[in-house]
Amino acid sequence: MGCINLVQKFSLAGILTLPPEYQSIIETRPTNVFIAFGISVIAGLIGAIFLMMRRGQATALFLASGLGAFVATIPTLNASIPSIFLGNAMSIALAAIFALYASRTHD
Repeated sequence: MGCINLVQKFSLAGILTLPPEYQSIIETRPTNVFIAFGISVIAGLIGAIFLMMRRGQATALFLASGLGAFVATIPTLNASIPSIFLGNAMSIALAAIFALYASRTHD
C-alpha cells in the first residue's frame, strides 16, 4: 500500500484524484518530507523482503522506515484531518512492530 501511495503522491494525475484538503497538504509539504516519505516506503519494502529472507538487515531497514514515517508525520500534526495523522501513526507503529519482530527472527 505504501508503494501505491508513493506513486500517487508523486504523480499529478494521482494528486488530482484526492480530496481538495489532501491536495493542499501535499502541495504545501517541504521537499524533505517527500524524501522522508520515499525513504520510509522503500526501506519498508526492502525490509519486508529481507524479513522473508531472514536477513538481519531487516531490523535496521524497518527502523529507517519508521524514522522516515515520523519525519513525514511532523507537518501533518496541525492538520485538521484525523485520517492523515492516524495513517501516519499506524505506519510508525507497524514499522516498530516489524523491527521488533525482525530482531527476533533473523538467523
